[in-house]
Amino acid sequence: MSTLRLYILIVFCALILGACSGEARGEPEMIASYPRQDPQSPQPPTTYVYHAMLELNVARLERTAGKAVDLVYQYRGYLVRSYAWQSDNIQHTTLVLAVPAANFDQAFNALSRLGDVVDQHLSEEWTGSRPGDGWEGYSEITITLNEHGAVWPRLSWGWNPLHTLSSAWDVFTTIFGFLVDVVIWLVVVIGPFVALAWLLRRVVKRRKPAP
Repeated sequence: MSTLRLYILIVFCALILGACSGEARGEPEMIASYPRQDPQSPQPPTTYVYHAMLELNVARLERTAGKAVDLVYQYRGYLVRSYAWQSDNIQHTTLVLAVPAANFDQAFNALSRLGDVVDQHLSEEWTGSRPGDGWEGYSEITITLNEHGAVWPRLSWGWNPLHTLSSAWDVFTTIFGFLVDVVIWLVVVIGPFVALAWLLRRVVKRRKPAP
């Protein structure tokens, strides 16, 4: 009888061990998985950028160049590089500007209104969006400014009367604008107090009994 019990105990232990090993050999259950890249999925987003060349005739070269840079800053762009040269007693300045592709149309139209358009050229391309690329999504505008209009000939020692007159006019307008700003501040800030003091004085004089 003891031998039968021993056999039953051995079979029972074997069944328990078999059941445990079967569960261990089972396939693990997947909880979550990283999404697989579909080879036919859309490619990373791309940006349509322009490369524009613009040539303008302007009356005041330095002032127009400053306005061009200011305009690009307004459209979240920046100045890449600039250089100037002279040919046939005419001053030229070239500015290479970069603006976000989304603001290209507005920036280009604003720059075109700075002078008389002599020539313009546009080319475009698709550029991939790659993180860390400093030029990603930016369009370039190369603008050349030619000083035309009432330009006086330069003398042998480099003196230009028109340039001197233009500089003097710029200084005058700066000073005049500053004085006008001061007057506006005085009128807006101090004016109401002066008017109130004058009214109080009139009221006091009327209530003061006559001698």
